[in-house]
Amino acid sequence: MHENYIEQYSQDIDFKDVYATLSHGKQVEELDYHVKDQLLYHFGNSCIPQTKRVKIIREAHTSLISSHFGVSKTVA
Repeated sequence: MHENYIEQYSQDIDFKDVYATLSHGKQVEELDYHVKDQLLYHFGNSCIPQTKRVKIIREAHTSLISSHFGVSKTVA
């Protein structure tokens, strides 16, 4: 999965410029991005390429191990 992210950063409209800058050894401290193990992070959170965001959100909300129980459980 992470290898796929690495490939997609160079194409992603949100991350391609900052990833290219950081990959060439330049700093982008004012934006608080950094690369660790070739993955891009912003304020310590991993950056998800646009093509993967819907899948991640869907998994987080529909997975049996997620903590989202639906409207009936969240409305008092």
